[in-house]
Amino acid sequence: MAYQEETDGINSKFNAGILQMQRIHELQRRLNMLNQNLFSFNPDFNSYNYELALKTNNSLFQEVASKLKAVELKIGLKFKKFVEESIKKYPILEEKIKDGIGSTGRTLVQNKEYLKVTEDCLFQYEMLIRQFLESHKLNSPPEDESALF
Repeated sequence: MAYQEETDGINSKFNAGILQMQRIHELQRRLNMLNQNLFSFNPDFNSYNYELALKTNNSLFQEVASKLKAVELKIGLKFKKFVEESIKKYPILEEKIKDGIGSTGRTLVQNKEYLKVTEDCLFQYEMLIRQFLESHKLNSPPEDESALF
């Protein structure tokens, strides 16, 4: 629990690290679920899972960013920008227009080549973030568990 009962009547002790670990856990759990099918549409969020995975990776990056060394932060920000630009440059859905007799129809078609590019970019971004979490001990319990309480 993040709130501790020890008080002096005025101040309470609060450990924000516990809440950060919970946020990291929830974000990683969400990524694991989204990665099962990156290209399906998620009606709960009115977005495709790959879009949600990008946003979730960005949130996870924000959780670790304050712990990163300047060079790590620079690498992470460049990689984030690269992934976002790649997804925009290589859209997985293309609109096709079919001309018929007396009508025109539009359909969305998946570009299988770009699906792979998107999947690879998201995978590499997630692996980089997990490496940051590991190197800054944000994905494992502290060696002294009494520090949590």
